[in-house]
Amino acid sequence: MTEPTEPSVATVWAVRLGAAPEETEGTLTLEESDLVFAAEDGELRIPLVTIRRAKRIRGSPVLLVEQETSEGRADFAFYFSKPPPLPGPGESKRKTRRRAVGYLGVSNRERKHLLKAWQGALEARVGRSRS
Repeated sequence: MTEPTEPSVATVWAVRLGAAPEETEGTLTLEESDLVFAAEDGELRIPLVTIRRAKRIRGSPVLLVEQETSEGRADFAFYFSKPPPLPGPGESKRKTRRRAVGYLGVSNRERKHLLKAWQGALEARVGRSRS
């Protein structure tokens, strides 16, 4: 069996968890010492040594990255497909959740292998950066 190739660049939507629920489209790149998210309005560099965990949310095209810095913890969600829309006016939470879960499930089937490759590569680089 051949080793999967390491991902180079992916188009993603980034959301900083715990902040305003606003996604930003950009590209995700794994460099030697940083995970880099570049968007039109700038770039976010996450040093690999500050990453506590990279976790793929099963059943969805989302990679969670937990970062620990001297200022505290920051969590980011990188969507490998456009995030589902926010609830419309008068739409119930239940209906919104059901629609989002269905959308993310379909998107996951299309991008599952890409997400696994990113998670594996990121975990390997984080491990090397700590040794």
